[in-house]
Amino acid sequence: MQSKRATNTGSPSKSRASQLLLNRSYATATMLLGAPRFRFITTITNMADHYKLIYTVPASHLVATKDAVFSTGAGVYDDGKYVQVAFELTGQGQFKPIAAAGADPHTGAVDQLERVLEYRVEILCVGRDVAKAAVAALKSAHPYEVPAYEVYKLEDI
Repeated sequence: MQSKRATNTGSPSKSRASQLLLNRSYATATMLLGAPRFRFITTITNMADHYKLIYTVPASHLVATKDAVFSTGAGVYDDGKYVQVAFELTGQGQFKPIAAAGADPHTGAVDQLERVLEYRVEILCVGRDVAKAAVAALKSAHPYEVPAYEVYKLEDI
């Protein structure tokens, strides 16, 4: 993925107008400002072999699961400039453990609908091996018999 950010190197009289146009195309800026001196800073991010791990966890185990996943090298952005990066939000999860199926829930009782305050956590994994290790660490640290998680392969578009 390629993103561009413009920085104005033009005259002070055009700086306010230039700031307003930073999110516009170079052609539009040229048309309105008469060939301002913009310099484009390009960042190339290769999304090949990037995965997004998304899981839900009760609040009581939020920190433990994130620590376990981060210990595998997941949650690293911008070639290591940022680590332990995650997005999380709260919601209400529900489940009904079935006794006849052999359920042994960490929370709640068998054959009873349980509602739990949970966090949804999203973490980037760079590399398939990191993603696999992150899932294994999540399963070890998660309190539920079967943690709810998803892994998506990311791609450039």
